[in-house]
Amino acid sequence: MDENGKPVSVETVKSGVPVTVYFTRKGDRMNATRVIVRKASPPAGVIIQKKTTTVTEESK
Repeated sequence: MDENGKPVSVETVKSGVPVTVYFTRKGDRMNATRVIVRKASPPAGVIIQKKTTTVTEESK
């Protein structure tokens, strides 16, 4: 599934794609219970800029 809980195709999960895997222990085995495919990181050299604006009111 993706980060929003929507199913993804098997082809989406391939080498190099970031995922989060949740496991449960059953006896001496670890079973994957959920695999979440995360958005790929931007390629090297790409700069992501985020802008935040804060408004402050002053009372007199």
